[in-house]
Amino acid sequence: MSKFAVGERAQYQYASEHELQSLSVWRTTSSIETPPGNLWVVYVHGGAWRDPDITQTSFEPTITSLSNLSEHASALSLVAAFASLDYRLSAHPSHPQDTRATAASNLRNARHPDHVIDIKMGLKFLQDKFGFGSNYVLVGHSCGATLALQTVLGRGMVTPAEDIAVERPKGIAGVCGIYDMPLMLETNSHPAYREFVAGAFGEDAVLWETVSPAVRMKRDGKVLNGIVLILGYSVDDELIDEPQVRSLPELGQDVLVLRGGHDEIWQKGDGLARVVVEAVKRTAEK
Repeated sequence: MSKFAVGERAQYQYASEHELQSLSVWRTTSSIETPPGNLWVVYVHGGAWRDPDITQTSFEPTITSLSNLSEHASALSLVAAFASLDYRLSAHPSHPQDTRATAASNLRNARHPDHVIDIKMGLKFLQDKFGFGSNYVLVGHSCGATLALQTVLGRGMVTPAEDIAVERPKGIAGVCGIYDMPLMLETNSHPAYREFVAGAFGEDAVLWETVSPAVRMKRDGKVLNGIVLILGYSVDDELIDEPQVRSLPELGQDVLVLRGGHDEIWQKGDGLARVVVEAVKRTAEK
């Protein structure tokens, strides 16, 4: 098998309104030309829609893990490139900004649907520039998993006037994800949970339910329409509990049980890499 390697990170601005409308691309390299049908892996980071310390580069430990472990070689031979998206963030009380002195292009004041609109703009940029169409796996950690599913659920996620047409992925992988916001608030009493949900979506509890992927899927049936869905859950996750992954029981999706804290999954990279490999293999088999 040819040796797998990942090239240098290239950064692109996919829109001009905000500095966070930015993404990174790592092209794969090998001793033979990458087949044109190989998959892109596109990552959406977490951070409760608001953490400025978690960025597109948080995917680098996972890429390093994928590159260094020989057992991943067969799956990686199916990958054309990796991409990781930033998006506009909501305000964070631990990272205050002076709204009078901060330029609009740097201000973190996003509200739904700003976050999901940015993800769709980033996907459209990638599809237009690199021409891979639907030949990709969309991977999200924490609220990034929420966003990944929201991009394909259509009606109710954004208004028709705000929507951006993108080709749907062949596969989605959600890792330590938030799928049912009302359920999360019911099983986690710490005020920080309600604080970050309200910060991203406002105080309308009906909206929290409407934009929750698990609620939408249960109500409307199999809206993924053939998209492969892989979920990863860590038994050591101190922030997102098991009821979130169990909120999608009727879909028949695969659930990988991981070890490590909520952020350790991406900080160390091995746990997230395991889910990426499984998602790539399952998507390529379909």
